[in-house]
Amino acid sequence: MDIPKLMKYFDYMSNVYCWIGGGGLRSVYDGLKTKDIDFFVTCKEDFEKSVDHFLSNGMSLVREMDILYRFKRSDGFDIDLFCKEEGCTPERSVILSDYTMCACAIDRYGNIFHHPDFLKDTLSKKLVYLGNEINKSMAKSRPNRLNRFLKIGYDISKEELIKVTDRMVKDKVPLIKDHWKPTIQDFDVHVRYNYHNYNLR
Repeated sequence: MDIPKLMKYFDYMSNVYCWIGGGGLRSVYDGLKTKDIDFFVTCKEDFEKSVDHFLSNGMSLVREMDILYRFKRSDGFDIDLFCKEEGCTPERSVILSDYTMCACAIDRYGNIFHHPDFLKDTLSKKLVYLGNEINKSMAKSRPNRLNRFLKIGYDISKEELIKVTDRMVKDKVPLIKDHWKPTIQDFDVHVRYNYHNYNLR
């Protein structure tokens, strides 16, 4: 995947402000193949417009979750549509990430948003845990996501692994008793506002 090819995926979206996050942009830098594209929008109104747009263009809705719908194109390619929270922005979306290598976004105008260590950790395929899961489904999926990232070639240090497992232990009872709440740690999001300059290196 390269940036010009990634930008073409915006042609599938409705005419709303949106951005691509996660594996789509990360694949530009780690060289791994992505099997889907994650689109994010700012509000429920834009989410509903995009759902109608996808359905009217022949995509199938195959999964509904609290903050995302998954669509499948006729060629089998998946598109995930997210609305993380009302009034969300690319900067906020980057903050609401579990690992630095996931903390990235590119909007439909070519502006790139990322964690300060996104590029370094992605190029070295290193997992650094941020712990900014926004909902229970993300919190519950920590083991699955860690397993998936390890299987695609990312490594994690003992210290970072302890951070992940400590959070799992801490959140086990609140998740079971349904009184879990997210713990969000803010950080400075780096932004590149140049449409024609996609190189972060």
